[in-house]
Amino acid sequence: MEKIKVVIKKVGRNPRVTIIEDDLKTSQRIVKGRIEIVPVANGIDMIVNEEGKMNGNKPNFYFTQNGYTDLIFGDVLFTGVDYEEGTQESLTDGQIQYVLDWLNTCRKPNGDEQGEEFIRYYIDI
Repeated sequence: MEKIKVVIKKVGRNPRVTIIEDDLKTSQRIVKGRIEIVPVANGIDMIVNEEGKMNGNKPNFYFTQNGYTDLIFGDVLFTGVDYEEGTQESLTDGQIQYVLDWLNTCRKPNGDEQGEEFIRYYIDI
């Protein structure tokens, strides 16, 4: 099985660069559940727990893109992506630096946000 270089951002911890197995089970283990893939930048995907707001995960960081802000709950995995092949791949050194710099600009949660309350708030707006 192929291995890829990724960035993992666990709740309440600094992001870290590591090498993982490139398979669905490993991604699910890292995010602790079913995965949802969110494009972050050209060639970089963020993999989150699809039900992170509803299953009791703790808030990790605020994510703003195209004028929309969301609060990401649970541990997160960042990978490179090959759009032509539709596969995850290792992050390059430049992509790793981009992710680390980007995470430093993300607003940190207060720690008392609740996923289901966050969903209701944004649905009601």
